Parts: sequence; C-alpha cells; structure tokens
Amino acid sequence: MSDLDEAVKRHRTALLRHPPCGMMSDLDEAIELHQAVLLLLPLGHSYRSSCLNNLGLSLRDRFLQRGMMSDLDEAIKLHCAALLLHPPGHSD
Repeated sequence: MSDLDEAVKRHRTALLRHPPCGMMSDLDEAIELHQAVLLLLPLGHSYRSSCLNNLGLSLRDRFLQRGMMSDLDEAIKLHCAALLLHPPGHSD
C-alpha cells in the first residue's frame, strides 16, 4: 500500500471514529489518526488543507469537552495553516 493510500485509509478511519457525542477515547484516537495522516501527506498535496481543517475541528471539539487551552491554540494554528493553502478568492 502506498503512503497516499495509507493516508486516505487513516483519514477515513478518523472521520468514522469521531461521532459528535462519542466517547473521549474515540476523539483522542481520531486526533491521533488525523495527525498520522498529516505526516503521510506530502506538502502541497491537494488534501492537506482539508486534513489540517479536520484535525483543527477535532482539537476544537476536545477543547469544548475538556477546556484545555493548548487544544484551542493548536486548532487555531491548524485552521490558519489550512487557510494559507488557499489564495484569496479560492472556491473552497
């Protein structure tokens, strides 16, 4: 299996394991899987912005549940990084 195939597989698994009202261990695992996907995706990959955004959303959700400011700080950084990958006027 190629790195890209592995990244897509892990990304899908992370999304499936992150239900809105799931257990905290599921959210922690989803965050770990999102992080693993980012390590496998090369810089400049077309899915990188979406992966940054998804990890940011998961960290925001964990912040809302646990109140750890470090999660919120990291979520903001990830969302900013995702936005930088899209020039002004981009359709996404």
